[in-house]
Amino acid sequence: MFKQPAQKRKVDSIETSSPSAKVARTDDRLDTTALKRLITQFEKAINTNLEERLKYANDPEKFMESEIKLDNTVKQLQEQFVPNVELYGSFVKWGGVELLLSLLTHENTGTISTNNTHFLDIMLDVLDMISEFTEGDSIRENEEEATILIKKLLDQEIVSLVISVLTDRGLNDANADEAKGVHNILSIIENLIEYDPQIAATATRNTPLLDWCTKNVCKAGEMESNQLYAAEILCILMTNEDNREYFEEQERLELLLVRIGVC
Repeated sequence: MFKQPAQKRKVDSIETSSPSAKVARTDDRLDTTALKRLITQFEKAINTNLEERLKYANDPEKFMESEIKLDNTVKQLQEQFVPNVELYGSFVKWGGVELLLSLLTHENTGTISTNNTHFLDIMLDVLDMISEFTEGDSIRENEEEATILIKKLLDQEIVSLVISVLTDRGLNDANADEAKGVHNILSIIENLIEYDPQIAATATRNTPLLDWCTKNVCKAGEMESNQLYAAEILCILMTNEDNREYFEEQERLELLLVRIGVC
C-alpha cells in the first residue's frame, strides 16, 4: 500500500464574511450551524470567482484576488469540516457535494499552466478532501453518515470525474503537489472499489482508467511511487474476472510482459 494517512489539521475558529465574527468551536467539533455558514461562504466564493472570470475574461489579474479567496475558503472547509464525519449527511443535504465537484469541472482546470496556479491548488485540495471523505477510517467512524456522502459522490459520477482529471488535466508527476494529486485520485478509486467492488468493472469498461494504469506502469525507467500505485490499482482491477478477459482482449498483457522483461 502506498496511501498516505490523512492529516486532520486543527484551528480554533472559522472566519466568516464578517471580519469580527467567528464560528464557535468546542473541542474541535463543528456544529450544523457552523457547517451551514461554511457552505454559504463556499458558495459565495465560487460564484464571485465565476462572475469575475466572466467579467474580466481577458485580464486574469482582475479576478486573481477572488481566486485566492476561493482557495482559502476551500482550505478552511477542509480543515474545519472533513474531520467531522457526523456532519457528512448535512453537507450532502445543503448542496456541499455539488459545490465541491464543480471545482473539478471549472473552466480553468484544463491543461495546467502558470496562469492558473491558484486554481490548481484549489483542485488539488478538492481531491485531497474527497480522498479523506472516502477513506475506510471515515466509514468505520460513522458508517451511516459516510455512506450518505459516498452515495452522493457516486450519484454525481465521481469515478468518471476524477479519472477525467487524471487523464486530461496534465498533472505533472515531477511536481510534488501535482504528484500528490495523482496519488489522491488513485486513492479515491481504490477507496470506492473497496466500498463497492462493482465499481472496478464499470471503471474499466466506461473510463480510460485501464489504459492510463497500463501506460503508466509500462513507462521506461525505475518505477516511481505513483507508477507503483498504478500497478496496485491494475491488480485490484484484475481481481474482477470480466476485467481480466477484457484486458487480454485489448492486447495489453504484452505491454506488461515487455515492461518486466519477459518478452
